[in-house]
Amino acid sequence: MYRVPPPTHYGRQVRELPRGYHRYSHLGRSYYYYGGIFYLQADVGYSIVQAPIGFMLATLPLGFSTYYYGDVPYYYYMGTYYLWNEAASSFQVVEAPAEVQDQAAADQAAQVAGTEEASGTAETAQEQVPETQESKESKDRYECHLWAVYESKADPSGPNADAITDEQITQYNNSLMTCLKVRGYTIK
Repeated sequence: MYRVPPPTHYGRQVRELPRGYHRYSHLGRSYYYYGGIFYLQADVGYSIVQAPIGFMLATLPLGFSTYYYGDVPYYYYMGTYYLWNEAASSFQVVEAPAEVQDQAAADQAAQVAGTEEASGTAETAQEQVPETQESKESKDRYECHLWAVYESKADPSGPNADAITDEQITQYNNSLMTCLKVRGYTIK
């Protein structure tokens, strides 16, 4: 059961796709993707649609949030939940458990309302899964890795690592270090 209402942009029509979009085929349909938004061709232009369950992406959209169900991280962005698929080395669009959807809904309510009461609700939902210092560091490192991959357009741990240029490696390392510094880590 889908419990978090989809963002209001679903169904909105656009005349042109954003510059830099990617075209993907999924279950016989052509989807266009850019910045966490999925499009289908419409009669006139393109229509913004919900991400199809099972769809795979190499990287998460910038600005995603992470919610936990037990020790399993679910990644959320604009009405879509992703789960890391180890076998495919990709993020897969999934229907998240109700508990994860409740966390996201509480977080969104806190952001929209900005009230102390809504903020307390979001904190309570997130506190249900205690986070150790080791898991926090691992999560931060991973999220910074994703950011660095996004910024440099290169993944040193990916299958095409041999094709990465020195400039991309430098940009990846600089992005990774910047992200970790912003999160309070000391880089030596």
